[in-house]
Amino acid sequence: MGKSTSSSQKKPNKRQTNAETAARTLDIQNELGLHARAAAAFVKTAFPFKSKIEVLKGHQRGTAITIRASGPDAAEAVAALAALVEAKFGEE
Repeated sequence: MGKSTSSSQKKPNKRQTNAETAARTLDIQNELGLHARAAAAFVKTAFPFKSKIEVLKGHQRGTAITIRASGPDAAEAVAALAALVEAKFGEE
């Protein structure tokens, strides 16, 4: 997806601004799992937040994902993304 750079060429991540962290593990329950449209909705929801957001996931229905965020609005970011997942990405 992105360009590879050597460690000496990496730009600092502007989204990680302090030590506030939040995390939550959720089950993906929508029929199609975390597919392209659901992933796009996830990215759209995550975009406005300043925190660095990470997702550990699988690809099947019933798969758990962990959403982790660190930064000034980490708790809010995790809450918003968790709400999207719990709403089955608005698909059902």
